[in-house]
Amino acid sequence: MSSPQNAGKTNLPVTVHYSAIQALFNTVMLATYGFLSVYLRSFGFTDAQIGIVLSCGTALSILLQPAVGSIADRHPKVRINLLLCAGYAFVMVLCFLITRMRGLFLPIAVIFILMLFIMTAWESLTNSLGMGCINLHVKVDFGIARAAGSAGYAIASVFLGRLVEKNGAAAGLFFAMLFSAVSILCLIPFRSANSPRPDTSKDASRLTDVFRKRPDMLLLFLGVAVCFYSQMVRGSYMYQITLNAGGREGDFGLITAFTAFMEVPSMALFSVILKRFRAGQILLFSAVFMVIRTVAVALVENMTGLYIAQSLQMLSYALFVPSGIYYVNEIFGEADRNKGQTLLGASMSLSSILASLSGGMMLTLSGGDPKDMLLFASAVASCGIVLLFLFVRKNPGTRRKE
Repeated sequence: MSSPQNAGKTNLPVTVHYSAIQALFNTVMLATYGFLSVYLRSFGFTDAQIGIVLSCGTALSILLQPAVGSIADRHPKVRINLLLCAGYAFVMVLCFLITRMRGLFLPIAVIFILMLFIMTAWESLTNSLGMGCINLHVKVDFGIARAAGSAGYAIASVFLGRLVEKNGAAAGLFFAMLFSAVSILCLIPFRSANSPRPDTSKDASRLTDVFRKRPDMLLLFLGVAVCFYSQMVRGSYMYQITLNAGGREGDFGLITAFTAFMEVPSMALFSVILKRFRAGQILLFSAVFMVIRTVAVALVENMTGLYIAQSLQMLSYALFVPSGIYYVNEIFGEADRNKGQTLLGASMSLSSILASLSGGMMLTLSGGDPKDMLLFASAVASCGIVLLFLFVRKNPGTRRKE
């Protein structure tokens, strides 16, 4: 299958604009999803209860996220940038409501569950926005844009960690509201989002038809979900991992920033790497290093060791995400590409719900020691590597041309 991502010279203005969209999205993601444990702990939630909130939010995402992609595929007149704007506006309302609540366990949990759904579903749409440009032959350097997203996440982590430590959880929620508003202002004029998409609604498959026509696709998305489990266990409970290594809330912000900065070189150079290797090959390579990195985090005894282990982010998550996005874009037909991206996101959400439930319980049973939780996650993710290998071997994808 030929890919439109191969042709033409990079469109710098569109790449810069889309990079800003990615940076802003990751900043809001940090201020909502990334600091979720900090917020919920400030409201008196236990580790097990935090795991329930995380799992319910991602379960809602699994149920509804593919439907969002299906709407985008079957209704090409629906502008993805405006869908994203609607989501950010909803997040602003939810954050404001949380700041007005005290001691209301169930309403707070429900609001955070809704917020998790919006942020996880909108990540796939944000990626689809960039892939849509590429498929319309608007040459966006997706790797540079994702690197900008990681850089935005990293910079915001340093600032937000200190802000929350000094001023409390409400300051982080107001931070999320502010950058949600800025994101809306950045999305509305996105020029390439207004380009007419080809009408593929007649060719677009229903969600259930995807696996009926290509049952082997289940192997891919299940492999991603199982492999990504180790990433989600580590990411969902990084706050607790930091405290166990001798850190504090401020250190949580710093290690989060450091981890995100480790993604920047790999993502920025991803278009160069993609000229040498197939997206499927990169996906497998990064999956192996996700397991290696999780084992390394399990064995650390202090913050220095944690920083060293987290430096492996550049060979794991930093390559796994863009290679997965490019790979899905290659193997799905034009009429189903948005659905493919949201199915990829739903697969990662599935691993998140499993990580949240099992991780919270294992942390509680171990008295807060994350070692057993991380080693178990590594063993599970190793099975995912096998599933991915079986699929990629039969579906190598296209090789990017020079």
